[in-house]
Amino acid sequence: MVCGQQRPTPWLMNATGFGLAAHPLVRVQCVAAGGKHALLVDGSGAVWSWGVNTSGQLGIEGSRKLLTPTCIPLLYQLQGPAIKVAAGHEHSLVLTASRLVYTFGRNDTYQLGLHHQHNQSSPQQVAALAPPLYVEDIAAGSNHSLCATSQRLHAGVCVCVRV
Repeated sequence: MVCGQQRPTPWLMNATGFGLAAHPLVRVQCVAAGGKHALLVDGSGAVWSWGVNTSGQLGIEGSRKLLTPTCIPLLYQLQGPAIKVAAGHEHSLVLTASRLVYTFGRNDTYQLGLHHQHNQSSPQQVAALAPPLYVEDIAAGSNHSLCATSQRLHAGVCVCVRV
């Protein structure tokens, strides 16, 4: 569903029966829904976002609302294809094929895992999750983030939140 358009039943973004042109997304690999934003990874590994951008959760500069999916070009240029996205209330996480984690959006409770509390409107790599850690999965709660990691001898779950 395109954010900002309330419809009583779900509809396909590439459906033409609603007066919309076909959307360029051919295959969707992964989707996530946040408080008032959404993310998806397309078949090529590009990340798309749309919705409200009050804290930078769309991964783009500014605070404008996006009503249709918009590609986050900086992310693909930094680390290649993404394989998973997660969305919290006003923050977002991306896991790349090289198993690096990027975060952006609201950070008042350290939910981005960046060792500070400044909001980020562009994707930032979480240095604490770099090799030798191998990030298996990511998830986001309202104001916290989770990831499952593994190493040769250790496995665990990391949590990014102020306690």
